[in-house]
Amino acid sequence: MNKIELRKLIKEELAAVMSQASHDDHEIEMAITDLKSIASRAAQLVKFMEQNQPHELEGWIQSKITKSADYINAVYDNFMFPGK
Repeated sequence: MNKIELRKLIKEELAAVMSQASHDDHEIEMAITDLKSIASRAAQLVKFMEQNQPHELEGWIQSKITKSADYINAVYDNFMFPGK
């Protein structure tokens, strides 16, 4: 997935979350803020890694990326495929 596709996917997912969110719930607003921050930093990291092509990642870094992906995918699946 290239960075243009990643940005498009992130924008689509944020729009979907925002359309489902109740604006009266502060937890929803905080989640949206957190997701926007995650999306922004993830896009920056993708760009950095594509430009700098690191040869390897420290174990703890790879572990955090894997864990983050797992958590985001679990939330995504819950919202996009409820009851599954």
